[in-house]
Amino acid sequence: MVTRVIGSLLMLATLAASAFADTYYFGTQPKHTNITFTSETILETILGNVNAIQGSATLAEGQYSVKLDVPVDQMKTGIEMRDGHMKSEHWLDVAKYPNISFTAKSAKRLDGDKWEVNGDFTMHGITKTRTIVVEATPIPADKGVKMGAGQWMRFRTEFPVKLSDHQVKIAAQAEGKVNDEWKVKVMLYGTTEP
Repeated sequence: MVTRVIGSLLMLATLAASAFADTYYFGTQPKHTNITFTSETILETILGNVNAIQGSATLAEGQYSVKLDVPVDQMKTGIEMRDGHMKSEHWLDVAKYPNISFTAKSAKRLDGDKWEVNGDFTMHGITKTRTIVVEATPIPADKGVKMGAGQWMRFRTEFPVKLSDHQVKIAAQAEGKVNDEWKVKVMLYGTTEP
């Protein structure tokens, strides 16, 4: 779930970089990173978030490089015991797979600020190719200066992530309470100043 969000953000970063031929850095400030993930069943709704991300996107002369990592140990659902289960070897296994990652392979502009980004999304050690629509919006300089140094770009996307696609198994005691498909929403800001 978070990995796909990260994938979208990375692709958006790539597109933004193409417009400005600069490198955009992510995760410079937690308040500029907001990734949420939701599991909903008839018995229980789990709302989680993470405000940490690492990575950058660069585009120059038609060649780009995008890599984004979300640290699993920073994911929170509001219940400490549930967070422990989520990060344990039976779920996301943070000790073995510390990050959910996305690496862009291609991107094309659809219209306006919207881009279609294709790349490798890795969660729980399993990599899947994903295509995500990302909205990359430049922040006007007079407003960006309030956020910090550099030029700023806002990246937004949302997409579903299936746990079973990444061999994450729902424990018997959690059946009916945890959905196999999680909804991920990403709001990420990138700056040209690391």
